Amino acid sequence: MHSRVPLIGAGALAVVLGVPAVRRTLVSKNLMRLMKRMGVLPTISQTEQTAIEAGDVWVDGDLFSGKPNF
Repeated sequence: MHSRVPLIGAGALAVVLGVPAVRRTLVSKNLMRLMKRMGVLPTISQTEQTAIEAGDVWVDGDLFSGKPNF
C-alpha cells in the first residue's frame, strides 16, 4: 500500500505539469498572479504594447526564414 503513494503522487504531478490546459489552470495562472502581486514582472513599454497589439510577422517572418511562401 505504501509503495503506491509515491507512484500516485508522481502520476498526479505528471498530469499537472504535462497537460498544458491543466498546467495553465493550476500552475501558470496562480504563479503569474503571485509574481504580479510581488512586483517581479517588468512593466511593458508603450512601444512593446503597440508591437504586441499589431499582430504577427507574416511576410517578414517568411522572408527572414529563407523560405518565403508567396
